[in-house]
Amino acid sequence: MKKIYLIATSLVFGASAFGQVTKNLPTLEAEQSPSVNTDKLNSTQFYNFQKAPGDVLFSETFNGSMGGFTVSAGTMDTIWKFDTNGPDGQFSSTTNADIITSTTASNGFMIFDADLSNPGPSSGFVVRIGALASPVIDMSGVSNAIISYENRYRTCCSNAFFLKLQVSTDGFVTSQTYNVSNVSGAVNADVGTFVSKVNVSDFLATATNLSNFQFRFFFDGNEGTGTSHYFWQIDDVEVYESWTNDNLIIEHFMDAGVEEIPYYNMTLNQISPITFRAAVRNDGTVASAGTILTTTVSNGATASVVSAPISLATGAIDTISTATWTPTATSPVVYDFTHTISATNTDENTGDNVLTDAMNITTSVYSVDNGTSGGTFTNVTSNTGQTISCGNLMEIFNDDWIESVSISLNSTAGNVGNFIKGEIYKYDATADDFLYFCETDELTITTGNNNTTVTIPISGGAVQVVAGDILLVMQSNAGTVSVRTAQRVQQGVVVGVTSAGLFSLTNPRALRVRLNMNPSLSVNEIDQEITVADVFPNPTNGVSKLNFTARSEQNVTVQVVDVAGKVMQTEELGNIQAGGYSIDINSNSFNAGIYLVNIITNDGVLTKKLVKK
Repeated sequence: MKKIYLIATSLVFGASAFGQVTKNLPTLEAEQSPSVNTDKLNSTQFYNFQKAPGDVLFSETFNGSMGGFTVSAGTMDTIWKFDTNGPDGQFSSTTNADIITSTTASNGFMIFDADLSNPGPSSGFVVRIGALASPVIDMSGVSNAIISYENRYRTCCSNAFFLKLQVSTDGFVTSQTYNVSNVSGAVNADVGTFVSKVNVSDFLATATNLSNFQFRFFFDGNEGTGTSHYFWQIDDVEVYESWTNDNLIIEHFMDAGVEEIPYYNMTLNQISPITFRAAVRNDGTVASAGTILTTTVSNGATASVVSAPISLATGAIDTISTATWTPTATSPVVYDFTHTISATNTDENTGDNVLTDAMNITTSVYSVDNGTSGGTFTNVTSNTGQTISCGNLMEIFNDDWIESVSISLNSTAGNVGNFIKGEIYKYDATADDFLYFCETDELTITTGNNNTTVTIPISGGAVQVVAGDILLVMQSNAGTVSVRTAQRVQQGVVVGVTSAGLFSLTNPRALRVRLNMNPSLSVNEIDQEITVADVFPNPTNGVSKLNFTARSEQNVTVQVVDVAGKVMQTEELGNIQAGGYSIDINSNSFNAGIYLVNIITNDGVLTKKLVKK
């Protein structure tokens, strides 16, 4: 298995190289299922954008009607409608859990209820396309403006699809398109209610006939591979002249170590310096000088770290990174973070300058995910129904022992009866390769443990990791098990392997796969010097691989025998070092039947069964 290479392609973090050992690997799209997105953009915080009377050029709260908005004459366009109770289709909540929670939701809103109008899986899903257009707005003499609205959506099933806001001055004969999908959103996930702000100053700067300005919300379900449907809800729309000084914090990340991985659960033994990052956009009419990010830590400690100042041109987006901060905890605690952007010139619209976050310092749990459900992962689209391992890149900062892996299962009934296990690979700098390290026992999913977080012990006992180790911590299954994901992370953090090789997940969300550590263990407490993972594929009709881990330097011989004791294959490995190993077992010349694979060490023999088809 060759070294993983990835390219960071996040919308606003594209200039940063996350995951130094993970570059240039082909990306694959995930098969996902709906759930609540956990990193929505300030879903309960709304703003007063008015600078002074008259600066709001247009507003609509859809109080009992569509207001001045219109839809086209096409059949699918009329799916846009005035509504009061949210999406009503077969994949929407019957308890109105999917309803928009906008400021004036009680008096109504607009919805593109494509789910309601869809025949569903029995008749095949149908793409839905529709545009909701504003009335004509006279923008004469306006060169800088923002369109603001509150919205909630869920889309399916192509990552090529994105929600569009289009602006025009000729009735949409021609138009300019803005991607208004939530930067933290995921395909097939309800992203919750959030505020969108679209800076249309670049269009106004060159457009003519500004007295005929219009904008529209365009759901183009036929884009990319098609089949996009579900819903989009819109409320509390405003067009206002831009502030002179107005920075917006779009999203934030934190990371630690050489690989720059976010750890939302960091054990006391793995504490490491953390860097905070935020994506910032200048929505003001003048360049923003001295723009900085300040992250304040509270609860477990009181501290602040600040970024170096940057300048932002009008409409520009850039990433700001703070100085590092190191947790000071000596016992488990929750740290709360407040991320605030400011600039030399006083920001005239401070309501969108702050985001909050938190992390746990724990005794034993070490993880990338933040513990709240942001969707689910089943497989990748090119690998449906085939064996897959997928999880998070992680780095070890201090010597430690891994006792078990925890995996959060979704409620999907199809999980029941299938197996799942944890699987860990470790990067070997000399081999320039990720090598098998260890895995957990296999767990059969039942109705009792489905939709729970299962903790599975490492097969053969705890394994030691040392400072500097880079691990892939993955869940592994036959390609049909649905596991939960959490917050969005940078590309290069979520990595997996199929029969075609390694991949990074497109637009990744951290898988809820966690390490459980115990630094108090010692070598004397580990009674097995060899941990056998598995023989795969098994059954086989050709070449299989035996994966095992040596915990110390020792002599090892691998021998394959039939049930009568006849030696079929011998591999003298000699004196090997501690680490993970993978040995080919060629059964092409074997008769169909059962064989025993013996791993012979100075301390005894460990055996795995191999079936030749």
